[in-house]
Amino acid sequence: MFTGVIASGRKERPDPKPPLDAVMSQVQLEKKVTDYLRNSQALEDYWQRPITAEQLQVEMDSMAQHTKKPEVLRELFTALGNDPFVIAECLARPLLSERLFRSALAFQNTSGP
Repeated sequence: MFTGVIASGRKERPDPKPPLDAVMSQVQLEKKVTDYLRNSQALEDYWQRPITAEQLQVEMDSMAQHTKKPEVLRELFTALGNDPFVIAECLARPLLSERLFRSALAFQNTSGP
């Protein structure tokens, strides 16, 4: 689904990059998904800071406002059926969970045991 979107976004580049499956194996991709889901769950279980629908919406709004390639983002949204829930889970949650997880870890490390 995303391969076509990614490829179309790359057609404009003078130095086209290889397709995703050429640079990242299925195992690596699955690890990335597992990691962001684990981070998201840790935020909820360990720090009692679950990611909310409002936070996901803010992240999606930020992506839409600050993207350097709005046409590629629109294509991604279309590839995801323009479904806000699917867009939030596939595009916003990975970014947000990583940022919040790192922030929580940094705070924990600076505030001591």
